[in-house]
Amino acid sequence: TSLAASVRPCCRRRSASRLLATFTQQSTSPVPKQGTLAAVGAHEAWIACLAACEEMDKNTPQSEAIKSREATRYISISQFGAAGWLDMRPDGLHHTKMVSAMFLTAIQRRHGLYLSVIAPTFVEKAAAGVHVTVGEYKGDSLA
Repeated sequence: TSLAASVRPCCRRRSASRLLATFTQQSTSPVPKQGTLAAVGAHEAWIACLAACEEMDKNTPQSEAIKSREATRYISISQFGAAGWLDMRPDGLHHTKMVSAMFLTAIQRRHGLYLSVIAPTFVEKAAAGVHVTVGEYKGDSLA
């Protein structure tokens, strides 16, 4: 049986004024919780940051860039659990210890910064006349 056949004839047709009245009535939905409203603001801020990363990618010379480098980095660090290694408690056990240079490099890569640990190597290469790109300073050649 069709849906139209199962509906009583008196309910099949509604006047336009009655339909309009359903849209003009006040909502019976409860006010969203504070966390929901905060998530909307956070979502707008995330989209603004992504747009800034895409703009940065667009303005980077293509000869020195990995396509969509900053946008890709921002999306990857935004994923659930991506900062789990930063939440780990340093309890002194072997698997929770990080060498300072390793930790510094990981933080700098996470935020798209120049890698200070390898910078002297690239400064020497540049002084020797070898072309060094911005991406190399950010660790692109290490991956």
